[in-house]
Amino acid sequence: MRTAFIIAFAAFLALALTGSCEVIKKNVKSIVKITVYDDSNVPYGYVTVALVNASGKVAAAEATNERGVVIFEGLDSGTYTVAVKNAGQFECKVLEPDSISVSVGKTKTVDVIVERPPVMEQRTLE
Repeated sequence: MRTAFIIAFAAFLALALTGSCEVIKKNVKSIVKITVYDDSNVPYGYVTVALVNASGKVAAAEATNERGVVIFEGLDSGTYTVAVKNAGQFECKVLEPDSISVSVGKTKTVDVIVERPPVMEQRTLE
C-alpha cells in the first residue's frame, strides 16, 4: 500500500514539474467585479455592461445593480474591452479603463468610469 502511494505521489510530482498541469490551469475560470461610475464619480446603476473579447465577440453581458456593481464569473483569461449602455439603450462612452486583463483563476476588481449620454429634451407638439 505504501509503495503504491509513493509511486502515485512521484507521478504527480513528475507531472507538476514538467508543466503538464497546464491542462488543469486552462479549465480554471476567472471572476471580474466591475463598479460603474459616471464622470462625476457617482455610482451608475441599472446599466448594461458587456465584456468584448479580442475577437470582437461579447463574452458576457449583465446589468448592474442600483450601486453600479456587476460580477462576471466563468471568464476565460484574456483582454476584454468594456461597453456600457444605459437603461434607454444609449451607449455610454467609457473613459477608463481602455481594457481589462483577466488572468487564469484570479478575481479582479475594476472601476469603470463612463460619460453619461445627454438627457433628451421632451417637447410638446402643438
